Amino acid sequence: MLNRPTRIAKRARRKCEAGRKLLHGAALVIRTYADLPGWIFEMGETSPGMYQVTAKNTLGQVVGAGGPDPDYLIAKVKAEAATLALARVNQRANDTT
Repeated sequence: MLNRPTRIAKRARRKCEAGRKLLHGAALVIRTYADLPGWIFEMGETSPGMYQVTAKNTLGQVVGAGGPDPDYLIAKVKAEAATLALARVNQRANDTT
């Protein structure tokens, strides 16, 4: 019987949204946050000690950051996504008036 790659292994070999390849064998973590509905976050290790966090929403907007501190990157990308979400809400409010 052939060893077929698992789903996680397949994800680890694919590229992040920003185009950087993940470190071989590294897991690509995909999650959402309740305070940012409609946004999907991808987090992965691109090289030893370097991480990439990318967020994409249902409208196709993408924000991302890379660096050595994954917690800081998550906070930074969440803040950028929240700014885009707020701008979208303000734009809709202006369009209806």
